[in-house]
Amino acid sequence: MTRTIAIIGALNEEIAHIAEALANTTHATAASLDITCGTLAANSGEELSVAATVGGMGLVAAAATTQHLIDVYHPEAIIFSCCVCPSAPLASM
Repeated sequence: MTRTIAIIGALNEEIAHIAEALANTTHATAASLDITCGTLAANSGEELSVAATVGGMGLVAAAATTQHLIDVYHPEAIIFSCCVCPSAPLASM
């Protein structure tokens, strides 16, 4: 059985980089989400199934996205991607 992980990003740029690393990609649209699915080889040689999407900004968007991915893809783990702009001062974030 292939293990599945879900990756949620707040911005398109975050998920675009992840999607580029996936093989055998497909796209699904559901619950106002564009979900990129594919496979990724782990260092152990195991092939993981990945569902990656942009969840949007905010707690409610993240919660709704997380619940949808759990219901549909049944991931063993959920990773929240976070990109911080290096030119922005920390006090403004």
